[in-house]
Amino acid sequence: MRRFVFDLDATLETPFVMHWQIAPIYKVIRERYGEDEIDRLVYLWDRGGVPYYFVAYPGAIELLQWVHSQNVAIDFFSSATVERNEWFCREMMRTAFGETVPSYRIFSAGHLKKLETPEDEAFYLGCYAGKYKKRLQGVVVEEADLPDCLLIDNENNYAAKGEEGHLVHAGFHGTEFKTYFARKEENEPYGAMLEGLELHHCFYLAGVLDQILKRADEKQISLRDAAVEVQYLDEDIAFPPVMDASGHQPTAHYKDAKYYLSGLKLLQRFKPELGFWYGIEPTWWDEQGICVDRVSNKPAT
Repeated sequence: MRRFVFDLDATLETPFVMHWQIAPIYKVIRERYGEDEIDRLVYLWDRGGVPYYFVAYPGAIELLQWVHSQNVAIDFFSSATVERNEWFCREMMRTAFGETVPSYRIFSAGHLKKLETPEDEAFYLGCYAGKYKKRLQGVVVEEADLPDCLLIDNENNYAAKGEEGHLVHAGFHGTEFKTYFARKEENEPYGAMLEGLELHHCFYLAGVLDQILKRADEKQISLRDAAVEVQYLDEDIAFPPVMDASGHQPTAHYKDAKYYLSGLKLLQRFKPELGFWYGIEPTWWDEQGICVDRVSNKPAT
C-alpha cells in the first residue's frame, strides 16, 4: 500500500508556542474563522504544569483528509518524545476524522538512528548531513514496500543514505506563527521577503504530493521515482543533488507558486473557506510565480 510518513514539528504544526505568544494567534483565528476554529487548530499540552501550544498550519487537517481520500496510508515520524507524539497525533487525527479515525502509526525519538561510529556514517550518511536519521526500511516498512513509501519532512538531513529519493521536502523552520500575525496586527514591516509563506506550506505539500501520485499512476512507476522526477528532474536539478564548488547544494523547489495554488484548490474541497491568511504577499513571487529569492540551481561557472 502507498504510504506517507509525516514529520510533525514545522511540517504539520509549529512547535512550542509559549503562553505569551499565543494571544495574536487566537485573535486572528477568531476573527477569520470564529471561536470553534481555535479548538480545531490550537492544541494545548500541559507538561508538568507548563503550557505548550502547538498550532496546526492552515491546511494541515485538510491535508490529512485529502491523503486518506487518495487511499494512502498515514504514519508519523517525529524526533520528539513518545508521550508528546502520541498525544498530538491522537488529537490531530480526531480533529481530522472524528470518531472514525483511520489506522496510523507513530515513530518517535527512539526510532531514530544516531550516527555514532564511522560504520554508522558509512551506512546511513548519504547526500545530506545529520547525526540522526529517520530510516524507513526496516523501521517503517520492509524492503518490498519501500518504493511506495515517502517521508514528508521540513529537514532533509533526516533522510538516510539510499532513501533521499523518498523525501518530500519543504525546508521551513516552524517559527512563523510566532511572528507573522503579530507583525501584521501591528502593521510592522516584514522581517524577511518570504515572511508569511511558511504558514501555507501545507498547500505546497498537497500540490506536490498530488503531482507525485498522478505521475506514478500515469507512468506506472513507484512513488519514490515519481517524487524524484517531480521535485528534481522536472526542475532541471540533478539527482542525487551534488554540492558545487561554491558550496551550494540544490534542493527541490518548495517556494514557487504553482504547487501552493493547486494544492489549495485540493484542500478547499474539505474546507472551502481555506486560503492565505492575508492574501498573497507581493514579496513572495514574481509575475510568473517564481520565488523572488530563488537561488539558481545551475552549476557554478
